[in-house]
This record gives sequence, structure tokens and C-alpha cells, in this order.
Amino acid sequence: MPIFILTDVGAAIASIMPSNLDELIDRMVVKFSDAMPQAEIRKYVRGNGTEWVQIAKAAAKEPRETGKPS
Repeated sequence: MPIFILTDVGAAIASIMPSNLDELIDRMVVKFSDAMPQAEIRKYVRGNGTEWVQIAKAAAKEPRETGKPS
């Protein structure tokens, strides 16, 4: 499931968030990873012009057993 965190609209919203944006995004990555352990999560920053550069990646985790029959 692709998630685009800081599109132009996201950047506008982020401009009114607290200045600890990097910490907030890192906490969001942890929450997404916990909610969707099978998903790989990547962090990008805007490079030159329209280019996006990957700066971090959280690898997919093995799904946890829930105790429910499949």
C-alpha cells in the first residue's frame, strides 16, 4: 500500500505542525510498521525539482501469530 506522506498538500499541512517533523515522521513509520507488519515502508525526501530520493527503509516483518484459526 503506497503512502505519500509529504506531497505538496502534505508539505502545506506539515508547515503548521510542530518543528520536530523528523521525529514525528519516525514515530509514524513505527506505527505504520506495527499496523502493517508485512509492508515495507520507505522514507523519501524531495531532491532536485520533481525527483524523490529514498533516505530510509523499514523492512517488512514476519506476521505475528494471532491465535485465530485461518
